[in-house]
Amino acid sequence: MCEIVEVKGRKAKGTESSTRNWPQICADHVEEFSQIMEMHEGTFNVALEQNCTYRPPRDDDYLKMAKVRGIPVRRYGDGNHISPRAKVIEINGIPIEAWIYRGGHGPRVLELISRENISTSFGISDGDTVHLKIEHFTEGTSKMPGPPLASPGQTIH
Repeated sequence: MCEIVEVKGRKAKGTESSTRNWPQICADHVEEFSQIMEMHEGTFNVALEQNCTYRPPRDDDYLKMAKVRGIPVRRYGDGNHISPRAKVIEINGIPIEAWIYRGGHGPRVLELISRENISTSFGISDGDTVHLKIEHFTEGTSKMPGPPLASPGQTIH
């Protein structure tokens, strides 16, 4: 059985870090989520409202797993992973397929990855209100990322 959660925030200005590091991000996560190679380079960041405490299911467990995974290569210090249990299915009432990437932002910011450039496709600018509809899944659901693996992804030089 799936659960639908709705959260609200504002489009947050990105640092361009994920765009700059996109080849490494893809190499790091392709084994757990092969579809990452089809995604638009970079993330779409949503700063959650002050009263919103949303976290994807088992987020703390996956953050810990990813941090341990990265020790040998000195990466994933922020627990970088793609949530295996949550997918955005609507932005501002419009259907989309976007996944939650947990990277260098704390729990107040959701980074989304998608096949399309969300800002351009949805006409959303920094500071605009963003309503997300998020579907929760059980771990191992088809076409969803797997949990962080035990060994790190390939290093791109």
